[in-house]
Amino acid sequence: MSKTYADEQSIHGALKNSLLISIIAYWRNEFKFNLTLMGLESLLYGAFCSGWQYPNVDL
Repeated sequence: MSKTYADEQSIHGALKNSLLISIIAYWRNEFKFNLTLMGLESLLYGAFCSGWQYPNVDL
């Protein structure tokens, strides 16, 4: 049991580190790919707006 728990923790740690590296790479490349990021941000903004206008909530 302790081995599976340790394996699980190492997997979580690796995922956390890769996410952190991705975020750092994103911010480093922000000035190089400013137009691309603006396009991505506008796409995300549009997705959030359409999500708020047409929420998929089953109540």
